[in-house]
Amino acid sequence: GAQEACDLCIQILKTKEGRDNVDALLVLGKATFLLEEYDKSIKSYKKAAELKPSHLQAWKGILEVCERGKDDDDDDDDNEGSDLAALKREALVQLYEETKNERTSASSKYHAQYLQQVLVPDLLRSESSTTATATAATEEEEEEGQGV
Repeated sequence: GAQEACDLCIQILKTKEGRDNVDALLVLGKATFLLEEYDKSIKSYKKAAELKPSHLQAWKGILEVCERGKDDDDDDDDNEGSDLAALKREALVQLYEETKNERTSASSKYHAQYLQQVLVPDLLRSESSTTATATAATEEEEEEGQGV
């Protein structure tokens, strides 16, 4: 199962020839996701995306972890949450840019429609609520400074 896949991928990645094996990183990312080891999954997918930025599966894996995996992890600190939001934004941009390519498969174009209709509005909503909170905090500080 997933644990055996993890073990095999780790063995491959530990070798000199296999340390930058994108396929092994992608399988490791998926296997650790299935084992609910989300931090390891993100790390594997991020390295795969760094090695081959045009590989859509790496970015899709990052989104999968951000969308499903982190929903279950309620004890995140704010820094980790903002890091994930930035990573999610990067994945969305990479996927969107790649889907503009004429040679992109029909399934990737379908995924682009999904990004535009579902994930992008969610991301914009979360950014606007963060901005509103920051603005409110700044206004409170200004009022305190004026003795209001």
